[in-house]
Amino acid sequence: MDENQKVARFPATKRERRRLLRRSRDGRIRLVTLLRGLTGWLLLLSVILFLAANFRLFLPDNMRRVGTYISLGLTAEPEDLSTIPFVSGSYVDAALFGGGLAVADSDTLYVARPGGLNQLTLQLGYAHIALDTSESYILAYDRGGAGITVTNALAPLELDWGGDQPGASIINASMGRDGSFAVVTDEAGYKTAVRVFNKDQQLTYKWLTSEYYVQSAAVSPDGRRMAALAFRQDGTALEGKLLLFDLGRQEVAAECSLGTSLGVEARFLNDNTVAAVCDTGAYLVNLKGETVYSAAYPASDLVGFSFDHGALALACRSYTKSARTEVSVVSAGGGVTGPLLVSEELASLSLSNGRLALLTTAGLHVYNDKLEPLWTDASAAGARRILLEPDGTACVLFGKEARLLRETQSEDPIDGNDTPAADAGDP
Repeated sequence: MDENQKVARFPATKRERRRLLRRSRDGRIRLVTLLRGLTGWLLLLSVILFLAANFRLFLPDNMRRVGTYISLGLTAEPEDLSTIPFVSGSYVDAALFGGGLAVADSDTLYVARPGGLNQLTLQLGYAHIALDTSESYILAYDRGGAGITVTNALAPLELDWGGDQPGASIINASMGRDGSFAVVTDEAGYKTAVRVFNKDQQLTYKWLTSEYYVQSAAVSPDGRRMAALAFRQDGTALEGKLLLFDLGRQEVAAECSLGTSLGVEARFLNDNTVAAVCDTGAYLVNLKGETVYSAAYPASDLVGFSFDHGALALACRSYTKSARTEVSVVSAGGGVTGPLLVSEELASLSLSNGRLALLTTAGLHVYNDKLEPLWTDASAAGARRILLEPDGTACVLFGKEARLLRETQSEDPIDGNDTPAADAGDP
């Protein structure tokens, strides 16, 4: 080898290599080196911020819970994944949440998942607990009491009442799609008060009324509007009203008279339409207070109802010879599909993503958006309630457990010549 040949020395340390790259004559190398360094620092900052925002995940109880999930997931049998046992052996109210159920017994809230996974337990001590959920939050309140809790799947969240927390009893509460919620209470010196909280659990709107008794209130999916289903008394006469509010203003934006109907529940079907179910009629009303759809029925004939994004399912007693109940589905635009004539006694119904599930004394029956039969499962006979998930899974609630039923598991598929529960009428 030529003794005069020059050999380039490879940098011995990372620091020296980085220094040479930063001082390279090639601008592209310097740019790539700079971006690489910035990416590393940003990744480190992201990890620090994540740990700061989710420190509860690393508490001992949560770490043990994650270990339990992994253990159960490795040992669970396929049939276990279709059953959600109730931890206390019973339930008072339940709602779909996060691929499982939010379940409340007499005084405790549970977040339960298939396979016996109990993700959260909250001792609430409420006398008459009721639940409502959005995609990310659970609203639990004491109907007739003063207790109210909002929680995610990990821990309860602090409500910011703005120094205005009432001690009055709660009449009703409901949660909107984005996590905003409305709370209706009795109020000293007023007939009713309605408070609206945003998705960050902050009080953003309060309406006190000396004129109306409010039975139900709802927040629009975008969190910008509120609807109150109320009535007022003029002498011996009662007048039902659906009142619409723009949460950026303090006065009523629009109203719709409901005659002598007394409200049961109101919900937004979309940002522009409110559905109001009353004792003697059902109404769809737009933001101008105009009635898009109405249906009247005797006070004793309302069997049940179910709200979905963009539609309302309404079940009323039928007086035809072969049916006990008739079910219609009304779209937000006022279009009606049905009636579907049901020959068995109806125990529960649920509408989700265009599908309708009916729980009767004969079992479970699922229909498409045209009320054509899809599938049925007789094993659901004797259940107390049905909750239909957007993907078509039917969560059937029995006394001590919930079972997840799907079309592929159906023991009694419906063919074109077999309609055991109903015959669809002309839309």
